Amino acid sequence: MVGGKEAPRVRRKQVAGENVKHRRTRSGCFTCRSRRVKCDEARPTCERCQKGSRGCTYPEPTSKTAGSSAKKAAFNDSSSSGEEIVEDEDHIKLETIADDDDIDNIEDRKRPSMTTTGPKSRTPVTTSPSSSRKSPETSSETPPLIPDKGDTPPTEGSSTFSRTQSGSSASKLPGKPRSDSSTKPEDTSSPNIDWTHLPRDLQYYLSYHQKYLTPYYYSLRQNEAAQFFRTTFLELAVCNEPLLHAVAGFAAFQRTVKKNGKIQDYLGYYNKSVSLLLQSLQKSLKHTEAILLTILQLATVEEYFGDWVNLLGHQKAALEILLELYTPQSITETPTSRMVFAWYSRFDLTVAHLTGYETGLSRDWYYAYQNYHASECRRHPEEVKYKVQEAVAAHRLLAMDLAVLFAKRTLGAMSAEEFALENKEISLRMAIWKDEMDPDLRNPTYAVKSFAVSRPLDTSDIVNPYEPGILYQGPLRTMNFVVMDWHAVEMMHKYQTALVLQAQPSQELAFLALKICQMFEALELWPQSDPGSLIAAQSALGIASLFLPKDAKHIMWCRRKLAKVESMGWIYPQTFRERMSTLWGIPEVKHWWLPNDEGYPPIIRSIRSFVDDRTMTPRSQPGEDLRNMKAIFSEVKLEDSPEPAEERLVHTGKAQALRVGEPEVDFGAGPRQDMLDSYATSSVYWARQPFVPGRHPH
Repeated sequence: MVGGKEAPRVRRKQVAGENVKHRRTRSGCFTCRSRRVKCDEARPTCERCQKGSRGCTYPEPTSKTAGSSAKKAAFNDSSSSGEEIVEDEDHIKLETIADDDDIDNIEDRKRPSMTTTGPKSRTPVTTSPSSSRKSPETSSETPPLIPDKGDTPPTEGSSTFSRTQSGSSASKLPGKPRSDSSTKPEDTSSPNIDWTHLPRDLQYYLSYHQKYLTPYYYSLRQNEAAQFFRTTFLELAVCNEPLLHAVAGFAAFQRTVKKNGKIQDYLGYYNKSVSLLLQSLQKSLKHTEAILLTILQLATVEEYFGDWVNLLGHQKAALEILLELYTPQSITETPTSRMVFAWYSRFDLTVAHLTGYETGLSRDWYYAYQNYHASECRRHPEEVKYKVQEAVAAHRLLAMDLAVLFAKRTLGAMSAEEFALENKEISLRMAIWKDEMDPDLRNPTYAVKSFAVSRPLDTSDIVNPYEPGILYQGPLRTMNFVVMDWHAVEMMHKYQTALVLQAQPSQELAFLALKICQMFEALELWPQSDPGSLIAAQSALGIASLFLPKDAKHIMWCRRKLAKVESMGWIYPQTFRERMSTLWGIPEVKHWWLPNDEGYPPIIRSIRSFVDDRTMTPRSQPGEDLRNMKAIFSEVKLEDSPEPAEERLVHTGKAQALRVGEPEVDFGAGPRQDMLDSYATSSVYWARQPFVPGRHPH
């Protein structure tokens, strides 16, 4: 000190061969800071994020006054959340997630302290719902972080999540050279994301999400989805508190359902996520991808809850922000933007097909997405994963065109002649999609030819799930869901065409329904099915259940499968249960799918009760139509689906019958809601603006 003034700091010159630590800054992007790497701070995307195809988000600029106050409070909102992530000199590794059985045994004991590999970590910069609650019952349910290498993930089969769908070696066509020798293999190892500054329960659930939750839990089929949900998605969550709690809540929900836990184990996270999100939106802060992803994550929860009214509200909010952030030309520029479209468009199509309205996004968005993947397919002609992705995108565009076609006809926006012409074109496209599919997408090399263990079929079976070639594995695993989706869309097309033409739906609907049922049960019984596979296939199963024959055997088979899906946390809406009860003539189905509450877990009872308590009256006609599934149930009658006949449905042209031991038959052509308040508030917020189907914003 000279004259009471501090001498200016001078950076010492580096001596040759000496390692000098880089000076840390607070202006780098959130992604580099969470990964503990140096950021070159290039705008709009830094070099590291550009090379790694990661989402690149920078802190919002703040004044000195705002900046100084932000240093005292961490995670106040999404724009300042990254400011307080100070990278420690030594990385504190998160311990391996314990096996769920071991966790249950240890939860009753005193929670051990978390060990580290370096100096003591900084005080956590945020508080989680579970860490702030004092209830002994709740705190005992917060999983401890204990090292163990034997964690067993939740699966439909016995395998762990296969990385082949995002890896590179299995996606090459057998016997063909690499299309691009400079292409680096995709990194499928566990990414090094620093979340050691977070409370232990949040660390646990982020790790749980990363290790166990496949894209199928989100009903997504994209090749990029696996890597996105394990890396970029969690990197953004660490830097944005609303998204952080939404992701932790989703992981907590999945674990709670699997372990038959308590509803408060996960609702606290969502309550906080919704509250923080509303605060951020009400402050009129700049909308970011993280905010949009938060809304999509919350919408996914509403879908699991079977709360279509709140789902519509979230979908509307997501649409507004999506239109603000992207254009049809920019939506395919980065892996994150492509995942945003894939995620949102799934909700968009679901709502459109259930309500009979047009999609929120216009056709140019879907076409741009399909065109991008078609161009990628041309660039990599030897890699089957690009062909799979192009098939997914093409199917999505077809589903969008189908939804718009029937919406226009129902609303009187096109004449009967115009409808007939466009409907014929769609019928042709659907036939081409199936009949002229790239042979690589039906490569018998990847067909599942046998199961390690199979049970004898009996009289209660309606399909043979063990038939060779029903499922695909390796790089064609995703095609299992694409084919099921195609059958479901074809059923809806034939059914809605019959309604418009005032004709009786054909028996071919029952044949397609049995095809879906066969694939669904095969996925259920195949030991190598990925975790979340039945969730990804449940939508097709729900549609198939409408068109199965209504004899006792088919009804009971369907009741058992729907009970299986719902016991996994996917709550079917009350409207669906009521309508199925009417179609089957079984009143008890409105309460639970199986007699005497068989297979009805207590946690599912709690979730249903919670949803019933918070369900709000729709504030718009689209909301009412969505809750009532208007496009599906408005015309459904008991006689719409064919009654079981003496002849039985089988594979056309195959010796192996879909229904065991029964002859082949010609089908004919046929016509081609303390926590409730936060949820209620969120629905009120989302419902402020009217729904605008088919909007062209740009």
